[in-house]
Amino acid sequence: MEIEKWFNSEVLPKFDGQDIEYMRAYHTLPKLGDALKVTLEVANYAYTREFSVFIDHDGSLAFKRRQ
Repeated sequence: MEIEKWFNSEVLPKFDGQDIEYMRAYHTLPKLGDALKVTLEVANYAYTREFSVFIDHDGSLAFKRRQ
């Protein structure tokens, strides 16, 4: 539930009014335990919300709305 709350408050507002090509990276993810596990859980949740997710080598995530 914390991932959903974070996604809805931190990610979704940044995409309001943006075109489909807009992409935004996040370097700080919710502190909910093991960083790799949280990264994968966030990526999986974002995918269910119609976002493509790109994971960088530094652990940051970039989101892009799918068409």
